[in-house]
Amino acid sequence: MVKYVRGAKGRMIKLAEFISQLSINCKKKLSQDVPTRWNSTYVMLESALQYKVALSQYELVDKNVGYLTDEEWAKVHKICQFLKPFYDITVLFSGSQYPTSNLYFRGVYKIQSLISNEMQDEGSILYQTAFEMNEKFRKYWKNYSLILSFAVILDPRYKLKFVEYVFRKIYPTNYSEKEFESIFCQNDSQNETKSQLHLYLEESKLDARVKLDVLSFWRSNKSKYPILSAMTRDILSMPITTVASESSFSIRSQIISKYRGSITPDNAEALLCTRNWLYGAKGKVNIILICCII
Repeated sequence: MVKYVRGAKGRMIKLAEFISQLSINCKKKLSQDVPTRWNSTYVMLESALQYKVALSQYELVDKNVGYLTDEEWAKVHKICQFLKPFYDITVLFSGSQYPTSNLYFRGVYKIQSLISNEMQDEGSILYQTAFEMNEKFRKYWKNYSLILSFAVILDPRYKLKFVEYVFRKIYPTNYSEKEFESIFCQNDSQNETKSQLHLYLEESKLDARVKLDVLSFWRSNKSKYPILSAMTRDILSMPITTVASESSFSIRSQIISKYRGSITPDNAEALLCTRNWLYGAKGKVNIILICCII
């Protein structure tokens, strides 16, 4: 349906007329999916739902557009509800302007929970799909990364309690809380002075609903936990995706073009850095000054 409507300018104009007549207040475009990108499927279905009434009107005047029953629209809605958290987590993980390693553990656990919940409903249209997704999940995420589990512990909104909760849910029969507590008690008895980690964990957690700049938190607590803050800086500096680096490679044709085929590595790096500064800067940027520096 989407492919057909987007296939000609006249059809898009006709759809726009229906949207205007129905007073649909939505600024999103009717998107078409790309076979190699699963998230584009979600974007397409989500945009189609926004214009459901207009598309239904279009079906009445053009039989070539295809036809969706109310039951099929309900399936589209169900699929969108299922895919939205995956889309949101993907966007969150792909960020490059904030640390992402502390978001990994909670995000991956949420993905696993979504798949597990869908596998419990045999009547769901996504029941079989959930099993196939679970096989892929087990293949790539058989074990939660230990170092990235540390990252969520160093987030004052979650700390160790969240990690305990997750492993208790994943491995209810293998988790031994008494064994875990005995290790900590043994460490406390052997050391009269508690480590910075123990002192940090003993403090009350912050509200998980609060939006927190975790780097600012550790910067402000640097004097209180000097060793722990240094460890945190190293751990939180690890990105959990390669999106940022892949993005840099994808713009190589703009930097090293046929008109600048002999550009030196230093100048190429300077141009890439300048691009990042311009996109990341707040307010006006003195482009002439930056160009002079290069």
